[in-house]
Amino acid sequence: MIDKKMLRIYLIALVVSFIPIVFAIINGFVDNHANDNFYKLPFGNTNYVHQLFFYLFAYLIPYLAIFLGYALAYLAVRLFCKFSKFSKRIQFVGYAQTERTGKYLKRRYLIQILFAVLLCINIWVIIVDNDFLMQFWLTQAGLDHMLGPQGQYFNFVFVPWYWTPIFLTALVFALCSVIMDSGLVSVKKLSGQSEFSDTERVGDKLFSIVKGYAGISVVLSFIILIQSPKGNETSLVLFPIFALCFVLHVIVAIDLFRNIGKKWVFKASKRYYEPQMIKLSFDKTEISNFKDLLN
Repeated sequence: MIDKKMLRIYLIALVVSFIPIVFAIINGFVDNHANDNFYKLPFGNTNYVHQLFFYLFAYLIPYLAIFLGYALAYLAVRLFCKFSKFSKRIQFVGYAQTERTGKYLKRRYLIQILFAVLLCINIWVIIVDNDFLMQFWLTQAGLDHMLGPQGQYFNFVFVPWYWTPIFLTALVFALCSVIMDSGLVSVKKLSGQSEFSDTERVGDKLFSIVKGYAGISVVLSFIILIQSPKGNETSLVLFPIFALCFVLHVIVAIDLFRNIGKKWVFKASKRYYEPQMIKLSFDKTEISNFKDLLN
């Protein structure tokens, strides 16, 4: 059952995500090379048609990535459960559910959108730095026109690769989000201790790794690209904006279809553990001073 509130949020994000496509349509009317053929595609014979395809492809392909991410989550959880079953230090204990309040969703979306955009930009920069990839979709006419007088790529060279970072970002965030939403909880036994401690949700640990990589690597990668002649000033501004537009509807879609992925996660763990719901309590107790915390 799809939540109506979630559906409204998704439709708003969907409308915003059309901005790059509207830009492509407008650009097609003013581009002097709109009727040329710079791209290798088996249909159409103009840049205008081909660029519209690449933008639409970047818009639609993340939905395939979402369900592939759910499938990878199934495999990851199954491997984790199998490993924890034989491990003396890690034990899977059940599922902890978080109340989905408006405040929680707002914070969740802001964090995920921020780091999804950073990861998306970072993957794009890695592609831009690879000469072979950047030339892959171009015809001979495209190759002849790809570089400016100072060795920088013209904007049309970037367009065929817009879908790749968005696809990979959707894949990674679908994988992380569905494991987080499942509430999979494990406890780890610290070295030299007789009892288990250090309880954590598996999805939180996985997402923290993604955040760490996206947050640090994108800064370094972007600095390198800016200093390189390949960095076209217009694209350096346009793609981050496009990444934000595309990521908005993807992040909400991942949450919208989360129950499908959660079923796969539960199925992956069912073979190894009986389902258990963990209720987390955060009751407050007044204390007279900090010494009471030592008892």
